[in-house]
Amino acid sequence: GAPLVQRVVVLNIDGARKDVFDSLNLPTFNRLKAVSAWHPTGLETVYRALTNPAFASIFTGTIPTIHGVRDNNFGQTIITEGLPDLVSAIAYGSMHVKHFCKKYWETKIVSLPRHSIYGSDDIMVDWLKDDLLHRKEVRLFVADFSEADFLAHAYGSKSKNYKEALQRIDLRIGSFMDWMEDVGLMKDTAI
Repeated sequence: GAPLVQRVVVLNIDGARKDVFDSLNLPTFNRLKAVSAWHPTGLETVYRALTNPAFASIFTGTIPTIHGVRDNNFGQTIITEGLPDLVSAIAYGSMHVKHFCKKYWETKIVSLPRHSIYGSDDIMVDWLKDDLLHRKEVRLFVADFSEADFLAHAYGSKSKNYKEALQRIDLRIGSFMDWMEDVGLMKDTAI
């Protein structure tokens, strides 16, 4: 039969602390709860809750001892089969995305020194939109929103800076989804 969708877009919020996330007024996520699947207690990440092992688990569906990325140290790439080995894919984000992806997987890396922590997620979303319009052969788009994680490291995960970053990400995702609807991509895309 025909595929249910033409493409899948995975939007990851790096460093989203569930208790803080749930305490905020996030209009996009409140809207999504009404129309999509979600779990009230959240999902359990891999041990240890580090970006690279967790992201490698998203790409492979396996745990760190199997996929090979055990921490955030450089030089640990995924050693098992991952989704980008099976379907055309692009991974977007800051430099850590390149650190754990296989060398031949397509990545688009936002330069933090060039675009700043506050501008990097917007640049990434612009690239994602452009690729969604022009890269019809790509079926999987994985975007990592990094601003909140960076600000949690800098100011703490209960700081005003961190909470405001999560609210900006909520707005970015809402704006992105509105754009998807406006350009006619929402009907055949799973997000």
